[in-house]
Amino acid sequence: MQVGGLAWFLNNQLDNFIVGALSVRTVGIYNTGNTVASQLNSLVGNVLGPTAVQLGNTYGKGGRERVFEQFRRIQRIWVAAVTGWSAVGMAAAYYAVVAWLGPQFRLGGWMAVTIIAGYFPVQCASMLSLYVNVMLHAGIEMRYGLVMLAGNVVLMLPLSLLGPIAVAAAAGVPQVASAAYFVHMARRTIRSDIPNFFKQVPMLRAGASAIVTLVLELLLRPHLSVGALGLLECVPPAIVSLGVFACVLSGPRKAVGFVSTAVRTRQLAQLASLGSSE
Repeated sequence: MQVGGLAWFLNNQLDNFIVGALSVRTVGIYNTGNTVASQLNSLVGNVLGPTAVQLGNTYGKGGRERVFEQFRRIQRIWVAAVTGWSAVGMAAAYYAVVAWLGPQFRLGGWMAVTIIAGYFPVQCASMLSLYVNVMLHAGIEMRYGLVMLAGNVVLMLPLSLLGPIAVAAAAGVPQVASAAYFVHMARRTIRSDIPNFFKQVPMLRAGASAIVTLVLELLLRPHLSVGALGLLECVPPAIVSLGVFACVLSGPRKAVGFVSTAVRTRQLAQLASLGSSE
């Protein structure tokens, strides 16, 4: 797990080092897009910690079969949620960066879009990473991270000559390839019926949500402010599009029920944290 963690750290920082070799100005633009993309990815990533605890408890109480059934159910929901989140985030990220920092940072907006797209396979694979570690096969995730690191080095170094966008795009190819290799290793080592998350991606529904986001952002664009207020003004279209995605995916009734359940769960967690602090 330590080696795997080091590989992930290097994967996350490698693009910054390579872009930094191009020019100091490029680093600032790249980091602008990277910051927006990282914040979007980290928001949905908050689910992973509690899920890891839940899977571990299930494995301790019910064994291998019970935790596998739980993992399979959670992964299907997770992949669908990550797909909608990423599609809407890609459609809104460019306008958010430009509204935040002005039209001179258009390249930073395209950086954000490219980084979100490239990181999508990693997010889909996150639930499988939790399951692999719960099953005491951390070596699989270590090899997954090392394969991604090797691919990043091979592709980023030559493509850095084409500019920062090429560096961001170069990170996406190893992420797709290493994620596919990760599924293959897990199936070969743990069990052959582990579902392939690539086949669970609702692409058409996510594409429809992205189109809704683009239309709303384009309609809102002439009225956007520049600065923090402009960044906040890009949020409502994204929220509307996420609601559209949830309704199309599961139906209005289930979507409302899911949101209400999530709100109640968060409120209970806050009450529990207050009780423990007292």
